[in-house]
Amino acid sequence: MTLPTDERHLVDRFADAMDPDPRSGAVICLIGGRGGAGASVLAACLALRASTDHLRTLLVDADPLGGGIDALLGHEEATGARWADLVAREGRINSSALQAALPAFGDLAVLSFHRGDVDAIPPQAMRSVLEAGSRGFDLVVVDLPRHLDPSATEALSRARSTLLVATADVRGILSAVQVLSELREHTADIRAILRPGILDDDTAMTALGIPSAGTLPDQPRLTATLNRGELPRLGPRTVLGALCTSLLRDLLPPS
Repeated sequence: MTLPTDERHLVDRFADAMDPDPRSGAVICLIGGRGGAGASVLAACLALRASTDHLRTLLVDADPLGGGIDALLGHEEATGARWADLVAREGRINSSALQAALPAFGDLAVLSFHRGDVDAIPPQAMRSVLEAGSRGFDLVVVDLPRHLDPSATEALSRARSTLLVATADVRGILSAVQVLSELREHTADIRAILRPGILDDDTAMTALGIPSAGTLPDQPRLTATLNRGELPRLGPRTVLGALCTSLLRDLLPPS
């Protein structure tokens, strides 16, 4: 290395050496083809299923206007850092410090927003969090906003795979195609999760033109379950549990 040109790279190498248990966690992004498609619910369930399987998992809420993924989990009152506590930091974030600062539930850590007014996440803050997450966790799940901002495109550029949750009706597919055109500018591996609708699966997938990662049937009692502050059961025999298990098997490299 040549100093001062390579100073940042040298600091990063020292920081890598000081991480007690460096990992190489995969970043998986999820986004809805339209509002209410269920991408946030699937992101939370995927992260929960992974942590239940003893994968150290980080769930990142990247949608400032999404209402808070910690509330979806029923843990909006949990103590720990939120985005506002991290955006003021510059440069690299230590992975151990990130894990210690965030609300955690077993092997799942969650980064969400404070209640009230929120600001957009600076892309450099997203970059630092995802770099720390990849070093300190086995899996990083990012719930993206439908309207991509600079921090969302930063996450997409680091994603191993991106899951687009689309509903199989005319407006749902047309909306998902528009979202897909933006996604393709920032990431390569995009797969569809299809929700049932008036269109048959073959027609919907042909219109999208991307590989299928699975199907998520409607669950009539899901909304009531979430509104009670509960999450659906994710056992291997449940629809959501089986889908999440399949996604983890297909998207993550074998250990």
